[in-house]
Amino acid sequence: MNNLDSTLYKFYLFCLPLGQLFRFLSEDGPMWWQFSTIVMVFGLMRIVLTRPTITNDGIRAFARIYIFMAIYTLIVSTILSFSINTGLIASPLRRCLGDVVFYFLALCSIYYNYYGLSKLISLSELMKLFQLQLIVLLLVGILQLGTLFGAGIGIYSMLSSIFALKDATYLSTLDRGITFFGSEPAASSLICFLVMPFLLFSMTSKKGFVRFGYILVFIVMSLIFLLSNSSSALLSFVAVIIAYLLLYVFKIRIKKLLMVSSFSFGLFVAILYSLDISTNNVYESDKDSFGYVLVGKIQDRDNHSTAMRASTVINDMKIFYDYPITGVGDGNQGYFYRDNMPMWVLGSEEVQSLMHGNKIANGGGNFFPAFISAYGIIGIVILFMFIKGYYQSSHKSIINQYPMFQMIYTLGIFLFLLSGWYVTGIKLNETICFLLSLPCVQRIREY
Repeated sequence: MNNLDSTLYKFYLFCLPLGQLFRFLSEDGPMWWQFSTIVMVFGLMRIVLTRPTITNDGIRAFARIYIFMAIYTLIVSTILSFSINTGLIASPLRRCLGDVVFYFLALCSIYYNYYGLSKLISLSELMKLFQLQLIVLLLVGILQLGTLFGAGIGIYSMLSSIFALKDATYLSTLDRGITFFGSEPAASSLICFLVMPFLLFSMTSKKGFVRFGYILVFIVMSLIFLLSNSSSALLSFVAVIIAYLLLYVFKIRIKKLLMVSSFSFGLFVAILYSLDISTNNVYESDKDSFGYVLVGKIQDRDNHSTAMRASTVINDMKIFYDYPITGVGDGNQGYFYRDNMPMWVLGSEEVQSLMHGNKIANGGGNFFPAFISAYGIIGIVILFMFIKGYYQSSHKSIINQYPMFQMIYTLGIFLFLLSGWYVTGIKLNETICFLLSLPCVQRIREY
């Protein structure tokens, strides 16, 4: 049994950056979450049914904030059910159940990683899994890069018929870019949270030919991200590189400054979106330039590829301005969507489908705007209380015992504090759940 549980957890870790992985998980059906989530549910059920339950202060802190979020959302949704006219749309009490379940799955993922890292895997095994992830992603990225230039299409098409890879036509048309196992180029930013920090740490901590190998992988990955044609992916990649260089030069002493800076900049971007300030696109003359993809694409009000993502940030921020104390409960943000949209996002077909259809927008793919719009200042106070206990548990954890975990966690959370304001969430995001679990893990076997 121990071998099976250990194998399942290793398979789960390997699948973290691989999205849906297989084609039988349809984006339009009920199974659109990551394949690793399915593995996690099965693996955790085995542990709960066959092993003694273990916890610590960090895990209990996560459990407490989840209980608050679930109860608070149910109460607020019940009140909204009697105070707003939903028409043909599902009632708030029904709508919020999805978020309650998804955050419960996030709690399960955090616990599964805590248990797995503490009991089921060794440090050397974890290193081999990270290396295998890097090799698989590198090969897929090279194949997709070749497909963009008309090479290796046959091999890639065969693989995309089995695995959940975007087909060759999608990559080569409509100015698409590298997606890895994601559904769009922006999804490639996911590997910047875990895989890229591991690569950067290995590149500077190893010696000889091993270091040279990691440097070559980094060069190829850099080329892939430069051709990703996604502002989110490129921003994530550049941010992680800059943060790592600063940490490498000034050691880990400036990590608090980096955290505060990334959180503040992300907040600034979210506020800027919500104020709907018109901006002149200084890169309008060259939309293929590096500057446009990195900065100009976000500012471009005529670029509808970012309008849907921006619209959920705008909606969440405006809800917080209107209901700063209480928020509206998780899953209920969409009931206010139509009243909060600026004119410039209305050209997006995705936005129009939410404006005039029977579906409603959720809290978006971001975490922080969705959280403050759902729970208001009350939730912010609870979140600070959670962070206090969570931070205390980290002092005894593996992130203060091993330089690799410290660097991976620091870079991953740095990026989450930034992108969590406009593109990254926790629900059904197993990579973020893995990062959040690290301060809860107090020991890991060396071999």
